[in-house]
Amino acid sequence: MRHILLCFVFAVAVASAQRPWIRQSTQSPGPNGKMSVVYNTLYYYDSVALQSYDHGATWAETTGLRGTVCTMGEFTQGVSVAVCYDAASSTATGFYTTGGAPWTEFRSISGSARPVRLASIGDVWYLATDSPVIYKGSETLDSLRLPGTARAIDMVAVGEVLVVSSTTGIHFTSTTGPVNWSTITQDGLGVLHVRNDVVYATSVRGVKRIDLDAKRVVDVGMWNMDTPAPVSLDLDSYQGRLLAVTRTATSSQAYRLDGDTAWKEVAYPLPGTVATVTNSILAIDAGWMVLSHQLTEGFVDSAGVYAFDLNDFTSVNEEGVQASSSINVYDNGNDLVLQRSVAEPARIIVTDLHGRSLYDGRLDATRTTETIRMANAMRGLVGITIINDAGTVLRATIVR
Repeated sequence: MRHILLCFVFAVAVASAQRPWIRQSTQSPGPNGKMSVVYNTLYYYDSVALQSYDHGATWAETTGLRGTVCTMGEFTQGVSVAVCYDAASSTATGFYTTGGAPWTEFRSISGSARPVRLASIGDVWYLATDSPVIYKGSETLDSLRLPGTARAIDMVAVGEVLVVSSTTGIHFTSTTGPVNWSTITQDGLGVLHVRNDVVYATSVRGVKRIDLDAKRVVDVGMWNMDTPAPVSLDLDSYQGRLLAVTRTATSSQAYRLDGDTAWKEVAYPLPGTVATVTNSILAIDAGWMVLSHQLTEGFVDSAGVYAFDLNDFTSVNEEGVQASSSINVYDNGNDLVLQRSVAEPARIIVTDLHGRSLYDGRLDATRTTETIRMANAMRGLVGITIINDAGTVLRATIVR
């Protein structure tokens, strides 16, 4: 019976050509890490700011910033902007850098609530805070106020329109004249994302489209599940297609919107059950999804930075033995035996069906056959990922 079940699981994985996430590193910038790509640099920030050029495998600390790093974004003419916060003095401080130059302070705002998100329209920047106040900066500093007691959750700019997700719904206004907020009353909305000048939002039930003209919120795509649509945690897009990270009671899963009609799983479910959620846990870095997965419940030792190559369409072989002409894997009863057609320096990652790391190490650059010692108790579908030092990715799967 167990063999039949494993074969069924394997067949499902083959049919969907899903692959596990790669846990790139265990480094953390603090308990509430956020991910952003700013002018082709991947940043991971909270108590400190880290930057990576290899999809989160290695990180270097960014120097020159002071305080908790709350938000980062692109400004005009290649200028990157970061806003930090000192809770003790309620002071938000803006920094900028161009072309890798040291970060330089350019503005300090006393008496500010915690910064939430930066957005820019032309040469004017806007800073939403965890309050009704949004700061507006150019040569001078000004502010505008959300209606009532609304506190900003996220903010984006679409053309010359500023759109804010808040505790009292969606508020938006043109920035070309006097501030005149329009409101869409809708509970349960969170992170905003713009694709092709259309605003999308995460929600407690799937993904929503914000129809600014009709002043309404619309469901996006169908979810192939018996339960209600999952909680969506973050949104991004790649090559014009929406991507979402979602959570159910038991796991987190990435989805891609297929044909703007149906959400389909991308990769295996992530390990663990509960992870810290901020307004930016997902970033697209040169064709890779990179995710901050700061687990607090369930397999917490699997917490870390996870990555998934969106451009790798490698399918697995039905025999479960050979996924590439360059690698072959078999189980000798105790260990995994790996045979490569080319001996070269490479990293090998072995994961289970849930993406948990079972082995992460280096392959000998002088041998084409190596034995990977595995715990005998580990049985089931195993995914093998090999990344050589030139960046080529090879994959195989096997049922132990």
